[in-house]
Amino acid sequence: MRLQQRFDLLDHAQLAATERHSTLSDLVGWSFNLLTVEEQTLFSRLAVFAGGFGLDAAEGVCADHDAGDGTLGTASVARVLAGLVDKSMVQVTDAEIGRYRVLEPLREYGRAHAGDRADVSRRHVRHATRPRLRQLACRVLVDARAQ
Repeated sequence: MRLQQRFDLLDHAQLAATERHSTLSDLVGWSFNLLTVEEQTLFSRLAVFAGGFGLDAAEGVCADHDAGDGTLGTASVARVLAGLVDKSMVQVTDAEIGRYRVLEPLREYGRAHAGDRADVSRRHVRHATRPRLRQLACRVLVDARAQ
């Protein structure tokens, strides 16, 4: 119950905050609106990752692989991701191997503002069917059958 109300947490506080800081959702929205269009696009697409992710996963899942004008190409993902890190919208969890994460309240905001639901669903499937995940799923099935 407490986790579901996190965006309303500040709503009832007796703080002399500006309007943009009256709720956590407003605060995240204010920060989101300061992002470039590319950063907003990548940030919303990163919401498919429930845990951490690497640059290769971000490129594979979030990039428009037929990138043209106005889209997020694979070559742009690292640059745009660095911008999101600089703006504290994404955290680096392991700099040596290049692991990142989006905090859950920010991820929820990204999911809610992802736009095209069909595109979000395709990206979820793309993430879930990445080769390494398929191999892991096969191992889990084999182990389960062996028991």
